[in-house]
Amino acid sequence: MSKTVLKEKQQLLGIPQHSLILDVKTRWNSLYLMIERFMEQYPAIQAAALDPRLRKAMTKDNLDCLKDEDFHKAEEFVQLMRILYTSTLSVSCEKNAICGQIEPILQKLEEHFTVKHEDTTFVSTIKENVWENLSKRYQDEDIQAFLR
Repeated sequence: MSKTVLKEKQQLLGIPQHSLILDVKTRWNSLYLMIERFMEQYPAIQAAALDPRLRKAMTKDNLDCLKDEDFHKAEEFVQLMRILYTSTLSVSCEKNAICGQIEPILQKLEEHFTVKHEDTTFVSTIKENVWENLSKRYQDEDIQAFLR
């Protein structure tokens, strides 16, 4: 029933009729995709939560707990992680990806994930953690030589 109600609300609001996405711990990009989809679908989710066919006090209370700051952080997260997601796709989708593509992409990612003075604490923390995790995979000199 919830899928039907969500589709009705999506149609009514002119929102793309996409399903919601769940986070899968073994796939880093599922968190990005889940939050991106939630942001896209939030008006329909909110409308569905108010529908008498689905109305549960706890669901509405959970949606009411979301603050503007939460949405702002979600938007920042999606903007920040989009380049990593598209970089991953560009390399993994090619049938004949070459090692020479990796180093320029890593340089762009390093530039993107370098903390800037104007970054919020939230953005700075994500940048530091992502770049630390990513860069340690390419520190070995043999790997660096192979990628050149």
